[in-house]
Amino acid sequence: MWEASLHALACGIVSLVNVLDPEVVIVGGGIAVAGDALFGPLEREVREMEWSLEGERVRIAPAALGEFAGAIGAAWNAMQEDTSEGEPK
Repeated sequence: MWEASLHALACGIVSLVNVLDPEVVIVGGGIAVAGDALFGPLEREVREMEWSLEGERVRIAPAALGEFAGAIGAAWNAMQEDTSEGEPK
């Protein structure tokens, strides 16, 4: 199950990388706490499928705020002052 899930995640990442060509892909949420058990095999899977020139590979990194990155971002966004005039929030 783990290997199938890892492969599916790698396929999703590679699809976006091949289209958008980012320098880094940030993995967050609960899965990111898996650490080396996730990132080592994930990077190998991505390398096998990624379209890139030699030496120009996307970096895959855990979210700096860990599994709570999405919740922290949502809370920060909710606390921002609405500066638009005449538009409902």
